[in-house]
Amino acid sequence: MLAVFAPFAQHGILPDGMQAEAPGEIATAVAQACSGYPYFTQLWGVALQRALQEMDALPRRISRIAFEKAQAEFESRRNSLHCVLHGELIERGLGECAARIADILLAKGTISETELVQCTNQGLNERDSLAQAGTLRREKKWIEDIRGEGVAIETMLHLGFIWSPQGTTDEKFEAGIPCLMAHVRNAFRDTSAALANNNPSAPAP
Repeated sequence: MLAVFAPFAQHGILPDGMQAEAPGEIATAVAQACSGYPYFTQLWGVALQRALQEMDALPRRISRIAFEKAQAEFESRRNSLHCVLHGELIERGLGECAARIADILLAKGTISETELVQCTNQGLNERDSLAQAGTLRREKKWIEDIRGEGVAIETMLHLGFIWSPQGTTDEKFEAGIPCLMAHVRNAFRDTSAALANNNPSAPAP
């Protein structure tokens, strides 16, 4: 039983198609969206509760209609969280580093220490080159002026963008929130394309 459904199950309310042997399409979709991240489980639970409360009659199952309503709210809140977390990286001048790291994590699932250092150095150099050329625009000064890959990596670890599983003998790092990687990569690509086209409305990378 997925944690998100436990409170509903206490009242006999389960997703359509959920059986003891198989979770069903709705439960599977929720599990994939949560990605094992506790906060996303909470978001789904709140969204499902609101969707069910909007139903005319007291439901005994979580229907496709209720699921789709909850999904829309969940995705909106998740996207808002992505923007906040990405913004914390940008505010520290780590947007370019994060985009390069996200590319590797999306392709391979993990990133080695050597790759992490290389990506971070390349990202910092790209950031500084853009700043010198006057094409790196931002609405305000960075809250931290990070120099050197060591401080940059420690900052990304502290912010939870990446993490290193305990007990591993090889220095491999993983995404703190896997679905955040696609947001970071896509946002950076959109910004880069807009800057290349001299679009004055482009957000700061």
